[in-house]
Amino acid sequence: MLKKDNRIRKNKEFDRVFEVGQTFYSKDFNIRAADNGTEQSRLGVIASNKVNQKAVLRNLAKRWIKKAFQDEKENIIPGKDLVVVIFDKILDKNFQDIHAELIQSFKNLKIYKKIK
Repeated sequence: MLKKDNRIRKNKEFDRVFEVGQTFYSKDFNIRAADNGTEQSRLGVIASNKVNQKAVLRNLAKRWIKKAFQDEKENIIPGKDLVVVIFDKILDKNFQDIHAELIQSFKNLKIYKKIK
């Protein structure tokens, strides 16, 4: 579970990221990234009923994204707000594929630190 400092929880915070953030689309999700002016990177995940009617499966996908973010948060440039909008094709993949795709998305957004 992500700490409170690493979560986006308020609607106005989500709206700000959607208004000013840069966007990257992948097959399984859409990521928006914006500066937040703090030393913490934060994550918000959105999964609508279009992903799947069953809340269990939507929550599973959200947990996978949050876990991947938690594993990689020290490699993300600090001070970023990230909102991930999940698409329905994500449920056809396993955690390792989603984790790798999330890292590649971070690299494309240029928010991933280069590891030597």
